[in-house]
Amino acid sequence: MENKPKREKKYRKKRSSEGHHHHHSSLNSSSVNKAFTIGIILNLIYVAIQIFIGLRINSLSLLSYAGHNFLIVAGLFMAMIAFRFLKSIATSENTYGYKKSSILISLANAIILLLSTGAMGYEAFLRLEDPQSLQIMAS
Repeated sequence: MENKPKREKKYRKKRSSEGHHHHHSSLNSSSVNKAFTIGIILNLIYVAIQIFIGLRINSLSLLSYAGHNFLIVAGLFMAMIAFRFLKSIATSENTYGYKKSSILISLANAIILLLSTGAMGYEAFLRLEDPQSLQIMAS
């Protein structure tokens, strides 16, 4: 057998910046709070209209949809609170600040969703036993 010289592969060390393009941006907390506040206000108006009409025509489906939208508003409000807690600085008593509060707020939101789903399901079951007709408003 003949000894063939091995070809050495020349590897060029790849710089960390090659093939890695993205932009880092920081969130402006005032614009985030403003967006959450606008979203909460608009959704609350929408929920109020749904509740008013749902009660007026005795529609459980519209009332449950209003409840669903209200829970979205509650979730937005809780997210805004969590965002404010995440910005808190550490103290001697709270060595991580309130960074873990977002997990607790998410848990509270999940519990509220489960309770409201149970309440809407219970009301729907009662309506199955005693059906009610919709009261359509004449224009």
